[in-house]
Amino acid sequence: MTKVNGNALITLNMYQVTVTSQGQVTLPVDMRRRMGIKAKDRINIIPESADWKKMSITKSTGWEELRGILKPYAVGKPRLTKSRLEKLREEFYTERYRRYLKQNE
Repeated sequence: MTKVNGNALITLNMYQVTVTSQGQVTLPVDMRRRMGIKAKDRINIIPESADWKKMSITKSTGWEELRGILKPYAVGKPRLTKSRLEKLREEFYTERYRRYLKQNE
Protein backbone atom coordinates (compact mmCIF):
# COMPACT_ATOMS: atom_id res chain seq x y z
CA MET A 1 0.00 0.00 0.00
CA THR A 2 1.32 3.46 -0.84
CA LYS A 3 0.40 6.51 1.19
CA VAL A 4 1.11 10.14 0.39
CA ASN A 5 2.65 12.12 3.23
CA GLY A 6 3.18 15.70 2.08
CA ASN A 7 5.21 15.25 -1.12
CA ALA A 8 6.77 11.93 -0.08
CA LEU A 9 5.38 8.52 -0.96
CA ILE A 10 5.48 6.02 1.87
CA THR A 11 5.08 2.31 1.21
CA LEU A 12 3.16 0.53 3.95
CA ASN A 13 3.35 -3.23 4.24
CA MET A 14 0.93 -5.50 6.03
CA TYR A 15 2.54 -8.43 7.77
CA GLN A 16 0.74 -11.60 8.77
CA VAL A 17 2.26 -13.74 11.51
CA THR A 18 1.27 -17.00 13.15
CA VAL A 19 0.98 -17.53 16.89
CA THR A 20 2.44 -20.84 18.09
CA SER A 21 0.76 -23.08 20.66
CA GLN A 22 3.12 -21.51 23.23
CA GLY A 23 1.92 -18.00 22.34
CA GLN A 24 5.08 -17.03 20.48
CA VAL A 25 5.17 -14.92 17.33
CA THR A 26 7.98 -14.61 14.79
CA LEU A 27 8.30 -11.18 13.21
CA PRO A 28 9.21 -11.21 9.51
CA VAL A 29 12.83 -10.31 8.66
CA ASP A 30 11.81 -7.20 6.70
CA MET A 31 9.82 -5.90 9.68
CA ARG A 32 12.68 -6.56 12.10
CA ARG A 33 15.16 -4.78 9.82
CA ARG A 34 12.92 -1.73 9.34
CA MET A 35 12.29 -1.46 13.09
CA GLY A 36 15.90 -2.22 14.04
CA ILE A 37 14.88 -5.21 16.13
CA LYS A 38 17.60 -7.75 16.95
CA ALA A 39 17.63 -10.99 18.96
CA LYS A 40 16.71 -10.48 22.64
CA ASP A 41 15.30 -6.99 21.99
CA ARG A 42 11.97 -6.20 23.61
CA ILE A 43 8.98 -4.73 21.83
CA ASN A 44 5.91 -2.90 23.11
CA ILE A 45 2.47 -3.95 21.90
CA ILE A 46 0.03 -1.19 22.73
CA PRO A 47 -3.74 -1.58 22.22
CA GLU A 48 -5.32 1.22 20.21
CA SER A 49 -8.89 0.04 20.70
CA ALA A 50 -10.82 -1.31 23.67
CA ASP A 51 -11.31 -4.72 22.03
CA TRP A 52 -7.56 -5.07 21.27
CA LYS A 53 -8.28 -5.61 17.55
CA LYS A 54 -6.04 -2.67 16.64
CA MET A 55 -2.54 -2.44 18.14
CA SER A 56 0.71 -0.63 17.53
CA ILE A 57 4.11 -2.27 17.85
CA THR A 58 7.22 -0.32 18.81
CA LYS A 59 10.75 -1.28 19.74
CA SER A 60 11.22 -0.94 23.47
CA THR A 61 14.03 1.19 24.79
CA GLY A 62 13.18 0.59 28.45
CA TRP A 63 10.53 0.98 31.13
CA GLU A 64 10.82 4.75 31.21
CA GLU A 65 9.05 5.10 27.87
CA LEU A 66 5.97 3.38 29.31
CA ARG A 67 5.56 5.96 32.07
CA GLY A 68 2.12 7.54 31.86
CA ILE A 69 0.73 5.08 29.32
CA LEU A 70 -2.26 4.27 31.56
CA LYS A 71 -2.93 7.89 32.48
CA PRO A 72 -5.94 8.23 30.11
CA TYR A 73 -7.63 5.35 31.92
CA ALA A 74 -7.18 7.02 35.33
CA VAL A 75 -9.20 10.14 34.52
CA GLY A 76 -11.52 10.98 37.40
CA LYS A 77 -9.97 8.39 39.72
CA PRO A 78 -8.14 9.32 42.94
CA ARG A 79 -4.36 9.44 42.86
CA LEU A 80 -2.70 6.36 44.36
CA THR A 81 -0.64 7.45 47.37
CA LYS A 82 0.92 5.24 50.05
CA SER A 83 -1.93 5.94 52.46
CA ARG A 84 -4.55 5.25 49.75
CA LEU A 85 -2.80 1.99 48.86
CA GLU A 86 -2.77 0.90 52.51
CA LYS A 87 -6.48 1.70 52.80
CA LEU A 88 -7.25 -0.32 49.65
CA ARG A 89 -5.20 -3.25 50.97
CA GLU A 90 -7.06 -3.13 54.26
CA GLU A 91 -10.43 -3.09 52.48
CA PHE A 92 -9.36 -5.96 50.24
CA TYR A 93 -8.19 -8.20 53.08
CA THR A 94 -11.21 -7.34 55.23
CA GLU A 95 -13.57 -8.32 52.41
CA ARG A 96 -11.53 -11.45 51.72
CA TYR A 97 -11.73 -12.45 55.40
CA ARG A 98 -15.50 -11.84 55.46
CA ARG A 99 -15.95 -14.15 52.46
CA TYR A 100 -13.77 -16.79 54.13
CA LEU A 101 -15.86 -16.64 57.31
CA LYS A 102 -19.10 -16.83 55.30
CA GLN A 103 -17.90 -19.93 53.41
CA ASN A 104 -16.90 -21.71 56.63
CA GLU A 105 -20.09 -21.10 58.59
